[in-house]
Amino acid sequence: MAFFTPFFYYLPNAALAGIVIVAVTGLIDIKEARHLFRVKRIDGWTMIITFLATLLLGSQKGMVLGVVVSLLIFVWKSAHPHAAELGYLESERIFRNIRRFPEAKTYPEILILRVDASLYFANMSFLEDLLRKTIEEKKNLRWVIMDLSGVNDMDGVAIDTLEEITEAYRYRGFNFSLLQ
Repeated sequence: MAFFTPFFYYLPNAALAGIVIVAVTGLIDIKEARHLFRVKRIDGWTMIITFLATLLLGSQKGMVLGVVVSLLIFVWKSAHPHAAELGYLESERIFRNIRRFPEAKTYPEILILRVDASLYFANMSFLEDLLRKTIEEKKNLRWVIMDLSGVNDMDGVAIDTLEEITEAYRYRGFNFSLLQ
């Protein structure tokens, strides 16, 4: 491009704009955007935000904003791990998320809570709050079973916090179990 720039000097701006538009339209992938929205909506929105920021702010600032948005989403997701209350599906003889399977049978005196993420210092307060809120909603609760089969890593703070949680709830009269 450095050697051919003098040839573009006499071209009208409209023709140069057409060349740029043709080059840029090849970079826009509508199928990928639709795919991202179908697979994971937040990824689709991240793509749209990055695209719009690149158009409005320029390529470098737009890309930086896209990276920042991605990092913020990652931090938020890791600080708010997915956890699900489980109920028993008699037809399949398995425990499932009661939000996805409302026909799953729950027991008023038992809470089964599955955590599907690594546990570490940044997400333990979220887990504590979720557990406290869920226990407050269930008046006849006597058993709390935490299914940690979806947890593939824990740091020292998470282990200490789980020990504190189990001791505190046992002191309050709850039977507390951790499953792997």
